[in-house]
Amino acid sequence: MEDPLLSPSQSTNTTTTTISTSSIILRIASVIAIAAIAVWANHEASKGFEIVLSNESRDSAVGRRFDLRFVSNDKATRAILNATAFTERLLYLDESQFPPKPVRRVTLRLARTEPATTGSVSVEPGEGPGEFVISMGPSVMRGADEAVASAVHYGVARVFLYEMAGMEAWADAAAECVRGLAGFGARARSGLDDVRVVSRLLGYCEGQRAGFLARFNRAVRDGWAPRESALGAPDGRLCELYLYSMSRRRQRQRRRQLPPLGERQVM
Repeated sequence: MEDPLLSPSQSTNTTTTTISTSSIILRIASVIAIAAIAVWANHEASKGFEIVLSNESRDSAVGRRFDLRFVSNDKATRAILNATAFTERLLYLDESQFPPKPVRRVTLRLARTEPATTGSVSVEPGEGPGEFVISMGPSVMRGADEAVASAVHYGVARVFLYEMAGMEAWADAAAECVRGLAGFGARARSGLDDVRVVSRLLGYCEGQRAGFLARFNRAVRDGWAPRESALGAPDGRLCELYLYSMSRRRQRQRRRQLPPLGERQVM
C-alpha cells in the first residue's frame, strides 16, 4: 500500500528538478545572448572610426561652455555619429557600388582662433592616413547649440567626400549641399557666392534624381572630369535646366507678390 506521506516529497522533488532545469536553460540563453551582442558590437566597431574631442580654448568662456554642453555629456560625439549616419545614407547607397572613403579617426577641435577660411569651420588631414580634423572657430560656440550641429554636419560631409586636386571648391559646395539637406541654413560666407550657387545646383540635381551626390562622389574618386555629370547628361545642360528652374521660381514669386489687377495703380 502506498504511503500517502511520500507523495508531497515526490512532488517537491519534481518541482525542484523543473526549476533547476529552467534556471540552467535561462543561464545558457543569457550567455548566448551576451556573446551575440559582443560579436555584433565588435562588428559595428570595426565599421566605425575613432572620435577624439579637443578643446584648445578651455581657459576661455566659450571653451568652458563647449566642455560643459558638448563634451561632458557626449553631445559632441552623438552629433558626429548622427552627421555620419546622415552623410553615409546620401553618399554610400550600396557599399558594393559606392565604396566608402577610408576613415580611421575624426577629431573635433574647438580652435583658439577662427579657421583661416571665410567660414567658421574647416577640415584638414590628420597625422596619419584616414585621419581628419574638424576645426570650429570660437564664433560657433557663441551661437545656439544648432550652430555646433550645423558645423559638425558640414565637417563630417567634407570628411567623407572624395576630393581631387583643384576641385576643393566642388567639395566645399557638396558639403554645403549635404548640410543643407540635413535641414541647416546656409553659413555666412563673404565672397564665396559661387560655392553657394554650386551647392544649390547639386541640391537641385539630387532632387531631380536621388543618388546624384553618391554618383558624384564616386565619380570624383574615379577621377571625374567635367564632361559627363553623375546624372548622365552634359554639365552645361544641367546648368541650363537649373537656371531655367530658378528663373521660373522667381517669376512665380514675383507674381505672388503683385497685388490683384483691380488694386494696381495706373501710371
